[in-house]
Amino acid sequence: MPETAIDKSEQKRRIFFPDLDGWRFVAFLAVFFFHSFYTDSESIRNETAYIFAKRLTVNGTLGVEFFFVLSGFLIIYLLIAERRQTGRIDIKNFYVRRILRIFPLYYLCLFIGFVAQSFLRYAFGFNQHPNPDWRYYVFFLSNFDAIVHAFPAEATLGVLWSVAIEEQFYLVVPFILVVVPVRFYPWVFLSAIAVSLISRANNIDNGMWLARHTFSFVGNLAIGGLSAYFAITSARFVRFFEDLDATVIKAIYLLVVIMVFFQSEIFAYSALRVFQVPFIAALFALIILEQVFSKNSFFKMRNNRVFSACGQITYGLYCLHVLAMSIGHFILSKLGLNTGLWQVIFVETGVNLTLALLIAYLSYRFYEAPFLRLKALFSFQNRDIRA
Repeated sequence: MPETAIDKSEQKRRIFFPDLDGWRFVAFLAVFFFHSFYTDSESIRNETAYIFAKRLTVNGTLGVEFFFVLSGFLIIYLLIAERRQTGRIDIKNFYVRRILRIFPLYYLCLFIGFVAQSFLRYAFGFNQHPNPDWRYYVFFLSNFDAIVHAFPAEATLGVLWSVAIEEQFYLVVPFILVVVPVRFYPWVFLSAIAVSLISRANNIDNGMWLARHTFSFVGNLAIGGLSAYFAITSARFVRFFEDLDATVIKAIYLLVVIMVFFQSEIFAYSALRVFQVPFIAALFALIILEQVFSKNSFFKMRNNRVFSACGQITYGLYCLHVLAMSIGHFILSKLGLNTGLWQVIFVETGVNLTLALLIAYLSYRFYEAPFLRLKALFSFQNRDIRA
């Protein structure tokens, strides 16, 4: 049996990593700024400052890739903890928890994207957008809709592709973990990484496939899962990250910054692009492990109370931020406050972020919270744990 990193006296305590909430918000901000600075003005788009701002945020999609690694780490950690502490994985309760966390807001977004926004466009005399095939969205297959057809014109729906990929992963992985002995879990995750690499190699010239297909990103989730496996089963692994040298930690963050700004140049060749997503995912996993375990961190995200608080509403921020951007752009256009370069970069961006935070908070406080309270009742940590 692998050496355990779980103290028996700690088993009933809620599993919570206080440094990771803030990183959720960082990942969201990357996506938010990637979607920011919209303008119809060609003259603004040709301004040097505008081009520079877009260049700084062009790799904001890395925020989604970080979400995948983080989700893989957290969900797999909980599943392994449940099996080790209770002797089994309760599949029914797992899916009840996922449904209560994901479905209410997800299907609200579908209503907004397919129904409410179409109605509002008609009411205000705007051009109607053709709706994508609703069946892809209802059954969490919207990433394939983008591959088969195109990006949905309604951007509120467009951001849901990553939620679809995560749900596809979670539809399969618990059943595998139930039947496979715990000691063989690394082979499960390594196999998923291999499938991702082979699939990316076979589709390396298909940009849409690389950007949206489940197999393109399943390696991220698996890397998160592999990190979780060793974090929960190997005290030696944990001690390695506890004692990680401060210089090495800084080097990891420097590599991530380099990837954020220069990944396109670094992975310019097809052979290298095969490894682009898994390599960056591995760096993200190192950040997660460093933040959770290291004693030599030059900072801990838990100390940033604003980011940590905002991280708790990140699901709503991610799903609803494009809606907030649409509202902000509409209001500022009516007021004539987004006609200049600095208004587009600073005023509209600030208004949109404020609206996104407000909408996500209201969603979390008055819509998602009742489902989350119910979800907590199905946690294995609320049941008696067998020694």
